[in-house]
Amino acid sequence: MKVLWVAMNPSHFDQSVKRDKYGGGGWISSLQDLVGKYAPNIQLGITFLYPHNTKKREIDNVTYFPIKENKKKGFAKLLYYWHGFKKENQKQYLPHIQNIIQEFKPDVIHLWGVENVLGSVCLLKDVPVVAHLQGFLSLYIYTYYPYGMNKYSFKWSRFSLNEWIYKNGFIFNEKKMAKRAKVEIEYLKNVPNVIGRTHWDKNIATFNNPNVNYFHINETLRSDFYTAKKWNKPRNNKFIIFSTLSETLYKGFDLVLKTAAILKEYNSFDFEWHIAGVNNKSEYTKFFEKICNLKTSSINVHLLGPLQPEQIIKECLSADLYVHPSYIDNSPNSLCEAQILGVPIIATNVGGISSLIENNITGHLIPANAPIDLSISIKDCYGNEEKWKDMAHKGMLLAIERHNPKNIINDLLKVYSSIAQN
Repeated sequence: MKVLWVAMNPSHFDQSVKRDKYGGGGWISSLQDLVGKYAPNIQLGITFLYPHNTKKREIDNVTYFPIKENKKKGFAKLLYYWHGFKKENQKQYLPHIQNIIQEFKPDVIHLWGVENVLGSVCLLKDVPVVAHLQGFLSLYIYTYYPYGMNKYSFKWSRFSLNEWIYKNGFIFNEKKMAKRAKVEIEYLKNVPNVIGRTHWDKNIATFNNPNVNYFHINETLRSDFYTAKKWNKPRNNKFIIFSTLSETLYKGFDLVLKTAAILKEYNSFDFEWHIAGVNNKSEYTKFFEKICNLKTSSINVHLLGPLQPEQIIKECLSADLYVHPSYIDNSPNSLCEAQILGVPIIATNVGGISSLIENNITGHLIPANAPIDLSISIKDCYGNEEKWKDMAHKGMLLAIERHNPKNIINDLLKVYSSIAQN
């Protein structure tokens, strides 16, 4: 069977290409590895956006079809940020993909995400299409600004070249997200088949499209987390909290700062909060420190910047607790990676998180934007070590089963076979 993946991420095509600095998209290359290992009958093709004009290439029995990305430069780029994005053609790459389809002749098209500029593929009728649900911009837009903030917070709190001059800062991202969210809803209403993994993404998909065929397939994690040793940290005088974030407004960095300040004020125990994915000197950090009137250095928060998988594993195994503070999420791989290592977990009860964590059984769920609730849960973890070890162990066993590679590839092959026959 021939299967064409359509994705923003180039997977294993070119290791020299700069990947998402936060490690995003790792589940695509991880699933590709599983296909190569367990599904020799699948002839895989992958098409993606690429910064240069490059011909198709076959590597390890996978055919890659790079599509030259339409990048703006110089003054044209500035015009795009100011107002040009409003006129951007969301179907600009569809003719290129149709040419690739004619050449490769796939039996199934697997689209990774309906929220990106390649999402128009789901409108094709000649070849069966299944869309892999990732995030939902049409819902994320409602939580784009953290509690107590809006676009004027970025205009008037401090001068920023990105917000005032270049217009490519957080306000621009909100406007572009709102535009893409409308297109996303159109695609959700028309896509015939989707792959999801949480109660939340199933509800969103069937709400927008009552006739859609929904297939449940759990996510593949990065290979390092399957082979790493499990968490078994002895408690010592320093209580270490770890979180993996990105410099996105709705990831809950403000909740981290508020909670750390509360813990420091009450001085219940000696702690450090290590944050991967946030840079100490970035505009993002400076903005939140100013808006929250808190300095990370004064509340025991240590910003580590983007980390590689082996570094994240080291941080997880050195921590007493993993906290996921996001305002919205479907099934964050960062949380799943901590869970499969066996780390105790607290997470906000948003989006699809409750499909991953059962409250008081495999971890603690708290409301979003609830620093007191989070502080209480952290203190409970500190004071009830055996209880939290037991929950973490149960969560680890569930994660091992949920992310079982052979089960995932078997489910995927069943989906391909099912939609190819219709």
